[in-house]
Amino acid sequence: MSAFPTPPPKWSENDIKINVLKVVLVTFIVLHYFRPMQPEVRISSDGVTWNATHWAGYNASSPPNNSTQVSISMIQVEANITKGKELSLNFVLVQEWDDPRFVIRSKSGARGPTSMNIEEIKGPDGDSVTIWKPSIRTHPTHEGEKTRDETRLWKGGKLIRFQPLSIILPSWSDNEDGVELDYMVKLCPTLELLDGVVLDWNAPNGRAPISMINEDHEIGAVMQVKAKKQNWRMSVKTGQCETGDSALKKRSCLAARFKLSEIPLRNRRTELNTIIFAALLSLSLCVLFINNFNFSRVSWIIKM
Repeated sequence: MSAFPTPPPKWSENDIKINVLKVVLVTFIVLHYFRPMQPEVRISSDGVTWNATHWAGYNASSPPNNSTQVSISMIQVEANITKGKELSLNFVLVQEWDDPRFVIRSKSGARGPTSMNIEEIKGPDGDSVTIWKPSIRTHPTHEGEKTRDETRLWKGGKLIRFQPLSIILPSWSDNEDGVELDYMVKLCPTLELLDGVVLDWNAPNGRAPISMINEDHEIGAVMQVKAKKQNWRMSVKTGQCETGDSALKKRSCLAARFKLSEIPLRNRRTELNTIIFAALLSLSLCVLFINNFNFSRVSWIIKM
């Protein structure tokens, strides 16, 4: 019997490969079963049904990441002047962002709509899913229509929220002549969303980020605001601003300045005079035509 221990058998190259494969397989199984799967939205082959899976791993109480960019625009802006020269605004606040925490999977050749209302996407339990949405406050404060508040998910993964709002703006600048009025509205994220949420104005296709509806129901950057005693021409400028009480609480926000310029009364009088002149001219021509017709008829009867 030897006094030295028997050396362990040497592993062959095949044994090493087999053991490495075993380790990889065990690691994959552990990660697969114990690591939460990424939330998904699956689109059916007809494109009509959108279902959410593994939604328990989605955190709807926090932004997607530490640098969430939310693009802002205001559409369908309508305005009225109150007796106290306050500006009453009705508009749709559009918020656009990406959320890479979930993926969208569609079967090859899937058709149907390119976007879906998030409330129509059903989770594993059949209920509507909950997602993170920007929480934006306005200064002055606003009133919203919750029944028309809609968030849509696009197949490419983009999310767009359409939020109808109403707001009353006091005039903060009134010159001595009263021919110009200025109004300001500020948009900023709420306190719980200060970390990582950045707002910026969105100008799709090079258009202005704020589009107003004029009296001809055409969309543009300028509109006419009518009042009982005076009509106004309203334009808007957008920019960045800061809000907060101290340097530590300062945070970025968006500002929209609405400027109303008085439409000179003489222009309206000229338009009215033109209309009256045209009406009188038309009436005179009608009378002249009738007189000529009657004269011709009398002459014809005499000849008979």
